[in-house]
Amino acid sequence: MHKTGSTSIQRSFRGFENDHFVYARLGGSANHGALIRRAFAVNPGQGPLNSDDGGNSDARDFVSKVSAGLERSIAGTKGRTLIFSGEGIGELSQPDLTKLRYYFREGFDDLTVVAYVRPPAAFIS
Repeated sequence: MHKTGSTSIQRSFRGFENDHFVYARLGGSANHGALIRRAFAVNPGQGPLNSDDGGNSDARDFVSKVSAGLERSIAGTKGRTLIFSGEGIGELSQPDLTKLRYYFREGFDDLTVVAYVRPPAAFIS
C-alpha cells in the first residue's frame, strides 16, 4: 500500500537472499509495482510506459524484458520463498489480477499476499 514505508522495505530487501527467502530481481528497480503492473496488464500498450523503462522501449519489448527477469527469479528460488514488493501491484485491474493469479498458479503450490495498511492517523500526519 502507498505511504507505508515500502520504499525503505524494498531498498532493504534489494539483493537479499538466504536459505529460506529470495527477493525477486526483475530489473533495475527494487520496487516491483510498476514492473508487475506493466507485465500483467491485459492491454500493456495502453497508457504511458512507466519510468522503469526510460520511456524508450515499446510495450511488448518492455513486457518481454520484465517477463525474462521474472522467469529468472522464479528459476532461482530453488525451493525458497520468492518475495515481490510493490505498492503499485494493488492498482492492477480485475482482469490484470486474474492474469497474474493464473501465471503464479502455474508455477507455485502456495501463494500468499501480504498487505500493510498504515494506521489512518499516521497516514494523515
